[in-house]
Amino acid sequence: MGRPKRPVAGKRIRKAEWVAEAVRLAIKGWSTRRIGEKIGKHWTTVHEALCREFERRRPSDEELDAAREVMREKLLRREAKLNELILSHWPNAKFDTDHAKIVLDADKGLDRVHASLCRLDGLDAPRRTELTGRDGSPLVEAGAIDDVLSLLARRAPDSGTGGADPQPDS
Repeated sequence: MGRPKRPVAGKRIRKAEWVAEAVRLAIKGWSTRRIGEKIGKHWTTVHEALCREFERRRPSDEELDAAREVMREKLLRREAKLNELILSHWPNAKFDTDHAKIVLDADKGLDRVHASLCRLDGLDAPRRTELTGRDGSPLVEAGAIDDVLSLLARRAPDSGTGGADPQPDS
């Protein structure tokens, strides 16, 4: 007669529950090994389930393009409102500090809108970020780079020795 369908449905619900928990923890930044330990699954099982789930949840190119277009329209409307605000307060900005402050604030808002449009179009320059350890200290000590460079300079073939390595310091 076969196995009853009820346990299979229950098994799917349980799997959906632990996958949802795994997704929640992954979004928080947990590793797959740590998630696996927490929910009682092997880390490779967690990894495969997360890959499938994130692939399933990934929006299509058309959906992404539509979302970008909605955002672009919103930013362009905001830009038009800020330009209107600047033009309406500009004649009085020279004589009244309140109008001048409104114009300056609107100009700062325009800068933010333009920066957002550049990011949306992929025209922004990459940001330089410094890598630090957990305590905020640099990963590489400042003097270590100089030490490595001087070591490399000593090991570089010298034109006077015919390419032979220099003798070690004694």
